Amino acid sequence: MSAKGTHVVKKCAFIMLILAVIAGAVFYFAYGRQKIHCVTGINNLDHYYILEFEKMNREDSCLIPACKDDVFAVNFRIDKGQVDLIIAMDGNTPIYKGNDIEIGEFNVIVSEDGAYRITVNAKHASGYVEVNTKKGMLENHDD
Repeated sequence: MSAKGTHVVKKCAFIMLILAVIAGAVFYFAYGRQKIHCVTGINNLDHYYILEFEKMNREDSCLIPACKDDVFAVNFRIDKGQVDLIIAMDGNTPIYKGNDIEIGEFNVIVSEDGAYRITVNAKHASGYVEVNTKKGMLENHDD
């Protein structure tokens, strides 16, 4: 390869490197700075979903098994941005749907057995969402 050809190849490689650095910086500032902490699990037979986030700009969801008459104890506070919250069995009408939620604490009674998807859709948002499942809260305990 001639000296001129080598120079052109090096120039193209340098331009590609600069473009890759710019693309990486754009990606980092657009998506990489999100701080999201999500906890799901089982604790003393209670199922729960806890999502704490800063600068979140995406959707997060998880499945929580529940039985009829269980209760989802919902607690949230959104400090910044827009957040939508949906609780539903896949393919079914939601048992709760909140658009642009801000602050709240309430209970949702589970109407039938199944796996319920907790979905949080955030746009440039900071705050937290907690959903705790309390087993059989409406059972009759008469002797």
